[in-house]
Amino acid sequence: MREDKVLSFYNLKDEEELEEQMDGMEGLEYEKLSTGADGEAAVYRLYIGDKVDIVRLVNIGIFQGGGLRDAFLRFFPVTLNWYWFMTAYVIIYLLTPYLNAFVYAMNQETYKKFLITVLALYSVMPTVFGVFYNSTETLLYYNRLIWLIVVYFIGAYVRLYHDPVTETMKASATVSAASFGMLAASILVIEKFSEFFSRLGTSEVAYFWPPNTVPMICLSIGVFGIFKNLKIGYRPWINKIASATLGIYLLHDSSLLASWIWGTMAQCANYYGSPFLVVRILGVSVIIFLMGMAIDWFRQMLEKYTLKKALDSERFAIMLRTVKGWGK
Repeated sequence: MREDKVLSFYNLKDEEELEEQMDGMEGLEYEKLSTGADGEAAVYRLYIGDKVDIVRLVNIGIFQGGGLRDAFLRFFPVTLNWYWFMTAYVIIYLLTPYLNAFVYAMNQETYKKFLITVLALYSVMPTVFGVFYNSTETLLYYNRLIWLIVVYFIGAYVRLYHDPVTETMKASATVSAASFGMLAASILVIEKFSEFFSRLGTSEVAYFWPPNTVPMICLSIGVFGIFKNLKIGYRPWINKIASATLGIYLLHDSSLLASWIWGTMAQCANYYGSPFLVVRILGVSVIIFLMGMAIDWFRQMLEKYTLKKALDSERFAIMLRTVKGWGK
C-alpha cells in the first residue's frame, strides 16, 4: 500500500543531493514542492511504498546537511531566525525598557513627527516603489523586526494620546471596512491588469497584503480600534485562552509539524477549486487551535508544579517589577 507524505528537508541544494541521501530506498518516489531559502525548509511530497524505512526518512528531514551540528542548532530557533515573529518578539521584549524610555522622552508633537517619518520610510515608500520590485519588504533595509518596532511605537502613541481613528467604534469600523475593501479590490485589479503590472515589475496578486503596506497598516489600526472600543470587561476564560496562543503559534509553525499538519493531515491543497475549501481551512484551523491550546495548557500545568516551585516566586516577582519599571 502506497502512502503520500510531505516532509521538510534543510540545506538541500538540488534534487541530486536528495537522491544521494535516499540512495537504496526502494519504493520511494518524490516531487519538489518548494525550494528552501534563508533558513526555510525545502518541501517535498514523498510517495512511499511498503518497503521504505519511515524512521530513516524522518531522520533525514531533521538531521540532513550537518549531522549533530544541525541537530544542536535546532534548539536555538530564535537565534537562527526560523520563526520571524518569535525572534522579533523576544528582541522587542528585551528592548522594551529602552523603547519605553525613548517614548517617554518625546512630547506628543515630536512623537507624531517621528511616526510620520518612520511610516513614510517603511510603509508609504515601499508601497509606492515596491511595485517595481514585486515586494514591499525589500527596500531601505526593511525587515520584520524593524516593522514590529514601528508597530510598537504606533501602539504606544494610541495608548498615550487620543487618536481619531481609534477613538470611536464608528471611526474604527469605517477605517477597517475601507481598508479591507481596498485589499480585496487590489487582488482583482492586479489580476485583471496583470500584463500592465508585470511590465512594472509586479506579478504578485497579493502585493498589498504584507504587513507594511499602507492599506494593511490602516486595517491593523482600525481593527485595533474596534477591540479597544469593545466593552468586554474582565473575562477569565479569555485570559485563559490568550495564555496559550503563543504556544499554539510555536507548535503549528514548526517546520516539521507544519508540513505534516497541512500536507498530511489537512491536505487542503487537494481541495483547491472545491466550494468547500474555505470551510475545510477554517475547520482545520479550529482543530489545530484547540489541539495546540490543550497541549499548551498541559505545559502550563507541568510548569506550575515544577519550574515555579524551583524558583523563589517572591524574589522573581520583584525582579520582574524592576525590569518593567525601567524606562519609566
